[in-house]
Parts: sequence; structure tokens; C-alpha cells
Amino acid sequence: MNNLAMTYWSQERWDEAAELQETVLKGTKVVLGEQHPNTLTAMSGMATMYWGRGRWDEAVKLLEIVLEKKKEVLGDQHPDTTEARDILEFILHHRI
Repeated sequence: MNNLAMTYWSQERWDEAAELQETVLKGTKVVLGEQHPNTLTAMSGMATMYWGRGRWDEAVKLLEIVLEKKKEVLGDQHPDTTEARDILEFILHHRI
């Protein structure tokens, strides 16, 4: 479903994308837990939705949480942690 949300996003179906991404995030938190890598990926997706809609403060806050949890779960040098750091830095430098 995360991929479908991103597909909606790329098709500029903003509202559908955000609604589906929120559903994905809620579901993964319940089923997998808040620190599961798939939940963290869903959180990153939600942050992307926030950023794309001009809600950059919310995007930054959520990505900071994702980055810290990925450090805890995967370690500081893991590629997924590095990717989260890169996304956060991109958003901090490219405000809409």
C-alpha cells in the first residue's frame, strides 16, 4: 500500500496519496510496532507527503524521529539510516 500511495503522489493525486499513506502508517504501527523498519519507512513516506504539501515543519519533526529510531534499531552507519539522514538534510535545505 505504501507503493500505491507513492504512485498516487507521483500522479499528483495528493489527497488520495496522503490518506492512503496515513492508513499505511497507522496499520504498520499496530501490526509491526513503532520501531519496525517497515513502520519507519511508512513514517518517511508520511514525511514526504507533509513536505510535498508545504507542511515542512511536520516533515522535519517526523523525519527527526525516523532518523533517531533508525539509529537505535539499525545503527548509525546502516544504509537505511544514512538514507533517512540524507532525506532530512534535503528537506531542511529545500523548503517549499
